[in-house]
Amino acid sequence: MTNELLAVFKNIKEKTKIDIDAFSDNMQYCISTRGQDVRVVHPTRSDFFEVFSDEKNNRTYFKFRFRNANFYGSISGCGEIEKNYAHFILAYLENVLNRESLVGKTDLIKNILLGDCTRAQIQKFIRNYSVNDGECFVMVINSPVKKSQEVISSLENLVLSDQDGICIIDEYNIALVKFIAERFDAQSPTEYAQIVAQSVYEETGINVRIGVGSTVNSLLMANLSYLQSVNALKMAQIFNAKSQVSNYKEYVLIKMLEEIPRFKLMEFLDVLTDKEAKELFADQDMLATCEEFLDNNLNISETSRKLFMHRNTLMYRLDKVENSTGLNIKNFSDAVTFKLITVLNKLLTVI
Repeated sequence: MTNELLAVFKNIKEKTKIDIDAFSDNMQYCISTRGQDVRVVHPTRSDFFEVFSDEKNNRTYFKFRFRNANFYGSISGCGEIEKNYAHFILAYLENVLNRESLVGKTDLIKNILLGDCTRAQIQKFIRNYSVNDGECFVMVINSPVKKSQEVISSLENLVLSDQDGICIIDEYNIALVKFIAERFDAQSPTEYAQIVAQSVYEETGINVRIGVGSTVNSLLMANLSYLQSVNALKMAQIFNAKSQVSNYKEYVLIKMLEEIPRFKLMEFLDVLTDKEAKELFADQDMLATCEEFLDNNLNISETSRKLFMHRNTLMYRLDKVENSTGLNIKNFSDAVTFKLITVLNKLLTVI
């Protein structure tokens, strides 16, 4: 509390060049813009209203309330100018408190996620809202239509902890901060996000897409998890991900490749593909077949079922891929190389 109050007084000092001392009724808190270990001078009387010009001490005192505690403040001098300054300080303090009261919990969560809060402000949020600060992750829930309020209403029906926070980022996006208690029913953040997506659909009929950020140690690092969840959604859109839920970890390789200059990426692609291979990667039907095969963990039967394709037809296409690219994607190592080539092709179209 004293740090907050001192920050306010230092801000006033920057504007007025006036030093301010303050102490609470019980002397538990004593601060001064003059530095530490400054001797606080008590007023000669305490029954004054708001402002008191103390000629004996040559100081002007003022009473105020901050964070449910009563304080005395004082500045040097006891003339009319100092009295006006005291009233200005009281008005400034009232303005600060009123401004803070207008910002609700959801707005503060939004500011924290967007990186608009200092470390001190986040710690203050944790104290004021009795947040048991610990491990958490952030999900960004994207709606294809402007129905953020409907989505947020359905989220509130989920079994959320009092610690969890929800805020509207814009008309299409909602952020959910999920604190991981000792017992976390879902096995992973991704599985929890899948539960959320299913619940939203059952409640509203809206198929949302969700980006999931990393688990961080504290709300102080929630901005990092938020940015990761936003990037996960962005990458899912670029790469036409089929799943409703995208975890940032799925796109770490892509983020790494983004750091490489475009000409270098093109060099890598030229090494991995010749003319015939490039023609195959330009065939969207063949590419869709291969990506479905990769998405189904190289399982031929499952891929055939999902594509409504005869097993022999699928095998023929996979053999054609091998003949054109030299990659037998039924083998894990070649499948990884194939995936890398598809990523490079898509990445080079957007950077």
